[in-house]
Amino acid sequence: MKPMNFSLCASCLCVVFYGSAAVYGDYCVLSQSPVVTLHFGVETPPSDPNTAQTIPAAHTDIEIPLRFSGWDVHIKTDRPASDTRIETEQAYFALGTEHRFAFQGAVPPAFAFIGAAPGETFWYYDQGQPPAPGVDSQDMTAAEHNALCLWDPNDPTRNANAPGRWLRVNLVEVRGPEDGHLAMWQEAGASPTVFFSTFDGGITESDVFYIPAGQHTHNNWAFTRPGRYEVELQISTYIRCDAALTADINGDCRVDWADFALLAAHWLRDACAGQPDCDRADVAESGQVDINDLLELATQWLLCGSPFESECPQSNRSKISVSD
Repeated sequence: MKPMNFSLCASCLCVVFYGSAAVYGDYCVLSQSPVVTLHFGVETPPSDPNTAQTIPAAHTDIEIPLRFSGWDVHIKTDRPASDTRIETEQAYFALGTEHRFAFQGAVPPAFAFIGAAPGETFWYYDQGQPPAPGVDSQDMTAAEHNALCLWDPNDPTRNANAPGRWLRVNLVEVRGPEDGHLAMWQEAGASPTVFFSTFDGGITESDVFYIPAGQHTHNNWAFTRPGRYEVELQISTYIRCDAALTADINGDCRVDWADFALLAAHWLRDACAGQPDCDRADVAESGQVDINDLLELATQWLLCGSPFESECPQSNRSKISVSD
């Protein structure tokens, strides 16, 4: 079926609900980056100094663009040269004695998420002090930007509760020293907005950071034990697909065997008007699943409706306009 639980259409705008997120567009599907790993060392050298590139004390960002050629997550730093690119598997964020911090007296309740006891040392990257890594989603062309769907994460606790072309950064896994915890947050005065915290309950679906395409921000990072940390992230967003790809029955932005299987499962079923119980296998919208639907599927066979090469091989791409 098309990737939606419920939809309301008015004029040309369709509002599609994915769980708690509302996605606005004619036809939108989820796109996820490969899992990428960031490497941090707390008073610990990299395991292989010959291949690791230690990030200098300069403005540094985790770049997360989705280009037409695919996801391009990497590290960018202003030193030794402006806009120096470093691949995530080579970048090494080193925290030293200058990053030590401890709460004197009781831990402020608003900062208990860090996982440090009173007087206990933890290591802290301040969001205003390089090389604390920020997140940058600015490096996309206007066409790439417009190929993303508008959607609302509906997450006011993380300042993401309005329609936009959001990119979502999920914390997938943290490997590090025993009893070591990771936290990432932003501060406005004394009120932190927490995005990642492994201290209370481990990694959950709440360990997520949102940023609209075309924006840039910086975050605080904290680690509670010395040692090496491998922090796995995955980026996702919703992308526009060609609404003319009507034979994409299962809603993955391509026409293939998965769609044929759904059509076969409903073969010759009638009473499909409005497609309430035919899993959208009534492609021709005739009220039943028959040869007309099979012919339409055959006409679109192996076509893909995404403008992004990571989702579609060039040879099989259907035509789509990415301008609003």
